[in-house]
Amino acid sequence: MGITLEDVLVLAGRLDDTAGFDTPRERFRRFLVDQETSGQGCRTLIDQAPHVVDEQHHRALQDLVVLLGRSLGFDTTFGNYLPGSGGLTHDGHWRSRTRLDVVLELRTNHTLTVDIDLLERSIAAHASSTGRGPHARAIGLAVLTPSYPSRVRLEESLSAARLDVTIRVLSLRSLLFLSDCVGEGILTHDDVVRLLETVATQDFVIGLLEKLAHSDEPEVVEVRTAQRRAEAAPVFWLATVDGDSAITAERFVEVVIGKRRIFGVRGDGHPSGTVHQGDRICFYVPERGAVGRADVVSLEPKGTGLRDGHQYRQLVRLDNVELHSDAPLVPDSETMLRIRAAQGDASPRWHPLLRISEQIFVSLTTRGNREAPKEASITGGSIGPRRTGPRTLSDGGSRSRE
Repeated sequence: MGITLEDVLVLAGRLDDTAGFDTPRERFRRFLVDQETSGQGCRTLIDQAPHVVDEQHHRALQDLVVLLGRSLGFDTTFGNYLPGSGGLTHDGHWRSRTRLDVVLELRTNHTLTVDIDLLERSIAAHASSTGRGPHARAIGLAVLTPSYPSRVRLEESLSAARLDVTIRVLSLRSLLFLSDCVGEGILTHDDVVRLLETVATQDFVIGLLEKLAHSDEPEVVEVRTAQRRAEAAPVFWLATVDGDSAITAERFVEVVIGKRRIFGVRGDGHPSGTVHQGDRICFYVPERGAVGRADVVSLEPKGTGLRDGHQYRQLVRLDNVELHSDAPLVPDSETMLRIRAAQGDASPRWHPLLRISEQIFVSLTTRGNREAPKEASITGGSIGPRRTGPRTLSDGGSRSRE
């Protein structure tokens, strides 16, 4: 990226808790939200922070750690830099749709606190104010940078605390590793939530995962895998784009695929494999036909670029996008039979992401085919006459809300 953390801080100004749209804090946070929502983007800026931080860099790191939660699948809320009313403060919140709230606290060489009293009171205050119901859980997460000098004393405070205290201690290094694992599809959001809920010594568990990830000469494995992938022919996919109450299929194709050039693959994709860089996708709208194609240029970290992005198995970045929503191409009967054969099982449900042959891909993306629905359509896995009743939108497609 072209701009550094120091550049952003110079442009933003001195970070403090002054409210207002154009204050340094809000300018800095808007930049982070608009430009650095991916785990990799946050990591880049975190890596640029000095080892021993001052007040300005501590506050910048605090906001970056809060935003890093997006790459783990959480909804994030920035906190305050200084204690508010009643002496309570929090560096930020992560909220999971599985009813887990995480109250964050960043500890650096700039942190004077050693015990857990303030974080414990902040957890209690947050739990009583959210109103999320009796089954909601709130835990605390103290994120430690290498410059924090009192880790041993902090862990001693935790050991002496009540048994019902739910505070986790995690190094910034381990947190970044978790973000990488989720971005690469090794772990899911639910895996992270379960780890935070149940494992007290998280650095130990994450350290084991990291050793496993770096075992067996990964550099050689990664190079060989990349070479095999580069030498292989692209895989062709048929992706069904459905609408829902938030956005129609046609609008999704126009805005998300056409303009933003990103596509979300749900977890119930075809078992024949996953999408990779270099693959090609044909987009199909039920009751209409094939509305375009695109090439996959990269895989995006989960939670990046799409609302509710954590629920998708993959997010892919697209290029060479060619759309013709106003004149969809409808497969003839022979092509429909070939598609059914490509499904490879007896299930009546049509897979939202289906691997197809190059021949089928060409037939669905070449202008010489039918341009208006005439004979058949792909609807819920069946092949048959096109329905004449009102068009309905299913929720099983491999797509995401805008």
